[in-house]
Amino acid sequence: MDDGVIRKVDFDGKGVVEVLVKGETKSAILASDFENRWVYYTCMLSDPDAEGFERNGEKAEDENGDKIEEIEPTSFTYGIKRVPMDPEDVRNGNAGELVTIPSGQAQGMDIEGGYLYFSDYYEGTLSRLPLDYKEGDEPELLLAGLTQPQYIEVDGSVAYITNDDGHEFVYVDLDTVSPDTEPTVFISDLNGFIDGIHLDGEGGFLWTDKQGMLYRADLDKLLGQGAPVPFDPANDDCFSTVGTGLDKPKGFAFYLWPKSDGLSFKAYNRYNRLGVFPYVEVHEDMPWVLGKFVEPARETDFTVMDPKEGHTYEWVVEGDNGEKHKFEGPVVPKFKLFRTGKHPLLLTEKDQDGNVARQLRSYAEVKYVRRELRTYFEDERERFLDAMRTMVDTPTRQGKMIYGPAYFDMMYYTNLHNQYAGDRFCDHMHNGMGFLPEHLGLTLAMEQGMQVVDPELTVPYWDFTIEGHEIFTQHGGDFEALWDMQVFSADWFGDGGHTEYHTVTEGRWAWQRVEDNCWTCVHNSYGFLRAPWNINNSPYIQRWRTLGGVSSWNVHEGWPICEFHHFALTSYDTWDKFSLKIASEPHGAVHGVLGGTFNSDKNYDKLDEFLEFEDALTLRAHSYNTPKNMWRTGVMNCPDFCPPSASMDECKCSCGPEDELMRRLEDPETFDFFYQQATAGGKLDTELTEAEKKTLISVMCSAGTAIGDQLESASPADVIFWPIHPTIERLFFWRLMKKGFTDATWPEEKSYRGTFYKDLNENCYGHGPNDVMPWFIKLDDENQKWGSYYTGAQFVVASNSADITYSFPFVYDNYVWPHCEEEGYDFQDF
Repeated sequence: MDDGVIRKVDFDGKGVVEVLVKGETKSAILASDFENRWVYYTCMLSDPDAEGFERNGEKAEDENGDKIEEIEPTSFTYGIKRVPMDPEDVRNGNAGELVTIPSGQAQGMDIEGGYLYFSDYYEGTLSRLPLDYKEGDEPELLLAGLTQPQYIEVDGSVAYITNDDGHEFVYVDLDTVSPDTEPTVFISDLNGFIDGIHLDGEGGFLWTDKQGMLYRADLDKLLGQGAPVPFDPANDDCFSTVGTGLDKPKGFAFYLWPKSDGLSFKAYNRYNRLGVFPYVEVHEDMPWVLGKFVEPARETDFTVMDPKEGHTYEWVVEGDNGEKHKFEGPVVPKFKLFRTGKHPLLLTEKDQDGNVARQLRSYAEVKYVRRELRTYFEDERERFLDAMRTMVDTPTRQGKMIYGPAYFDMMYYTNLHNQYAGDRFCDHMHNGMGFLPEHLGLTLAMEQGMQVVDPELTVPYWDFTIEGHEIFTQHGGDFEALWDMQVFSADWFGDGGHTEYHTVTEGRWAWQRVEDNCWTCVHNSYGFLRAPWNINNSPYIQRWRTLGGVSSWNVHEGWPICEFHHFALTSYDTWDKFSLKIASEPHGAVHGVLGGTFNSDKNYDKLDEFLEFEDALTLRAHSYNTPKNMWRTGVMNCPDFCPPSASMDECKCSCGPEDELMRRLEDPETFDFFYQQATAGGKLDTELTEAEKKTLISVMCSAGTAIGDQLESASPADVIFWPIHPTIERLFFWRLMKKGFTDATWPEEKSYRGTFYKDLNENCYGHGPNDVMPWFIKLDDENQKWGSYYTGAQFVVASNSADITYSFPFVYDNYVWPHCEEEGYDFQDF
């Protein structure tokens, strides 16, 4: 019922809406007579828009809202009408049939025992009229002397009434009631904002109020007191809070269905049927989970647990568009749902006589499940890799014609990452508190794009601490063994670091090219879709195993291992620390080892002449970072254009002519600033003379460093990028679920760490809590149908699967690290 229109919706069909009546004024209270197929309702019988119309009993107000005069009552009336439940005209409805006109205004109605009961707010009465009334019949006055009665509920011979304008509940015995009967008050001290009452059939009295609360009272205990019981939510002996946070409730309906009494079901698919892999059990006790997990687009068998012999089973499952799917039998085989979110499910058990024995009202919790790369069935892992290959090979325009308007190619996502991470002002993706939500959004956006190609897939997580564990337990700590592991096989992501071209030459990723002639996007000097500070001129995706001319293993602490992940998970108790630190040791070395740097070996060798060994290694470790920071702060500039024939030494970035650089360094402030950028923040142990410091700056300015694709702003171009970040996000989700943060504050300012000069660009867009991220995605919320953009803070709230606010369309399969437990790191107890 809205705006004078009363509609009927067929919930057992396809949501068909029929109009019962329209054009009424101020239609309000409804009561349904299902036996005779009538709907009763109240409405205003005079026109409130007519000239001279005034509300009865209201007072005028001055500009300050103070009452200044009472308006004289005028002649307008409310009536009770009825309309057939099955109208002849389902578009325009039937004309409402007038039943009776109360002296004042009917505020509550109920149908019981062949009568229509109603209260009169202004007259303070309770009356009734037989449902088989004849025209001209007058209502029977049952009770007078009420004070502004509102809602009523009749149960057999007892009528329960909201009295005193919503400040108390009273009841009367209809078998003995007379107009002058004094009703019995059983609950007092209410707030006056009651908006509906019901009995639950099991001794409970329920009501809602305008403050968004739903309460229940125990009638047996209340009526046994012998005196009114003041309402107190803390009095849990008599009262309980059933629901909170309702948005301006206006009445409610109540239905008591048969008990489930142990009736349950399982949703089996190829992963959980065998019980081999951990399967989302950790989520089942979360407050937002109301049913059994079902994966989208995956064949699922709904199966009754312990079915009773001789009993039959009926299923009703809501489909993707609200339609109802009905099945019979203890098993519903190979059923598929596609829309993520909650799908209501009704399971009914009937005995041999066809009577309902038990009934379960539950949900299919449709969520994607992200799994570790190695736990996929082989055919599904192949489909994931093939889908990514499709996104690499099929341009967006062509893909939209094949897969639909939601398709985007891999360049689209790589270009977005490069655009935001390769901005000269600041890095909108890294070095700040936005790192986690930004990459979470990017991965989800790409995942949902991939699901256009194959709707059953997710982006897996690659738990690279497993490789670290195997290196130490099976290969004596020899990190070179990494390259012989399965993830780098030609069938998976390939190993390009050992070839003379430093690109993958075998398998599906062989000779993958970098997008070129990309002059309208963020690009390097050769026009490749690469970071502007990266002078790499190879047309292929490259992986190097060196940093500044030294093996990556020598300048990193090996590889992200269990120790690093456990420390980050258990040691950073505030959101600001966790969000900043999770990007470094637990994750950064993967990009460093897979990407690497080259072409600047000889220049870095010059530093060995006057730097201590550890300091030289530190600068080599930052050989990918230093040119970025020097370029971003304006210390160094890169050519706008270099022809394909130009070598990298001919096209390298620089700080200007050598003599001009030395002249500029005479200024102490400039000298200090340049030195900070050239030395990873100036944190060197070697005592250097001023001349050595200038030499160091000169070497860094002319280093000519080229960078592997996994270690710069266009890193998603190398497809091994995509399973990396879900591993870190899994740690984040587990932290939120298990413990949360002692301080979840996300400051509006100083949320960006930026360059080594920490006072620069501390407010980089993308790292603030209210900054809107560029990823258009669909969460399981009110924006699910069309998708939306979200802020970083909204993403953090939506990520907390320990809270009712969790709305991501996926879950992780488990939060166990058995290989880390072997090393003594317990990820469960912190």
